[in-house]
Amino acid sequence: MSIIVMAYAATDVLSLFIEQNADVRNRAANVANVALIYLAATGFLWIRSTIAGVISIAGLALSLPVHEYGYAIIVTPLIFAVVVATANRVFIAAFVAAWILWSVSLWFMWPNDRPILYFSIPLLGVGALIGTLIRRSWRAQARHIAEIEEMRTLQLEASAAERLSIARDLHDIVAHDITIIAMQAQAASFAKNPKLASESLEVIGQSARNTLQDLRLLLNVLKSSEEAHLSDKSLSAEEGGAAAGASTLTLRRSIDQASRQLESIGFSVTENINGDIDELPRRIQVAMHRILKEATTNILKHATPSSDCSICVDTVEGNVILRIQNQKAPATNGNGSSNAKNANAGLGLGSISDRTSSLGGKLDVIQTATTWRLEVTVPIRGVEI
Repeated sequence: MSIIVMAYAATDVLSLFIEQNADVRNRAANVANVALIYLAATGFLWIRSTIAGVISIAGLALSLPVHEYGYAIIVTPLIFAVVVATANRVFIAAFVAAWILWSVSLWFMWPNDRPILYFSIPLLGVGALIGTLIRRSWRAQARHIAEIEEMRTLQLEASAAERLSIARDLHDIVAHDITIIAMQAQAASFAKNPKLASESLEVIGQSARNTLQDLRLLLNVLKSSEEAHLSDKSLSAEEGGAAAGASTLTLRRSIDQASRQLESIGFSVTENINGDIDELPRRIQVAMHRILKEATTNILKHATPSSDCSICVDTVEGNVILRIQNQKAPATNGNGSSNAKNANAGLGLGSISDRTSSLGGKLDVIQTATTWRLEVTVPIRGVEI
């Protein structure tokens, strides 16, 4: 548009040097002045539409005394279209008010020029329509870009949450069984009784198989359904049975399994179950299973060897409460004196806290000089089965 206006302005300026008639030259000078104003307006469209609008209004004002409306009729609607598309509503209203004032002035000052309005009004309406369509298109594009960015952010957050979940599961699976393997291997190396050594080796083998099976199940979850189906066919009959058992794992069986593992290390375990825990939602039972595994690992690492510990589960007032208590092993500081080991240093509490929070529950850690108690409270209602 600037090129077209520039071409017409150049012809008007050139006519100043060609025409010899004074009246024609005066008229050409007036037209050239209006043309230069609109040329400046179209140039500022590339910088700021509001400045172009102000210059265009000045061109309208100048066109009245010189009776030259060509640029006002043609260029003003084009500039108005850009103003509607880019400027705020206040400036658009001011531009329309200035144009109405120009039209009213033309109507009363120059009655013979009134037919000009018959062309300028529809053209300005077309400019407003084009500007509105452009503005809506840009807004729709901006919304589309914002939606894409929001989806990308949600995907990143979902990926981060999935990675955290996988890392947490790997920690719960590996840390527990590897700790048992390490302790049983140490016990077997010091055992003078062949039977005790054999029992330790049996526990090591069972823990290794459990770890392998849990890892395979976790990897199957990460695969597509078809790949997981094909992978399941590669499992042996024994592993397949273990997989089926894992899929039907209950909190009661988890407690029994944890008790047996602790007892195989030498701990004296007391179980206390109150309420129908078998009817708890599947999601709660799986989470409690993982929490129990992590808590058992903490006992193996931090409790006094061969001491007493307890595992209690209560269903009270719509909540399920898991309590695990053990005796803390003493630690020796640099002066040789005895103090309690700081069990908070374990990374497993973060995993337990995350799992508890995901179910809308709370985690309490209560410790004295000699005991450590972990208490997990989870509401039963509102948790999907």
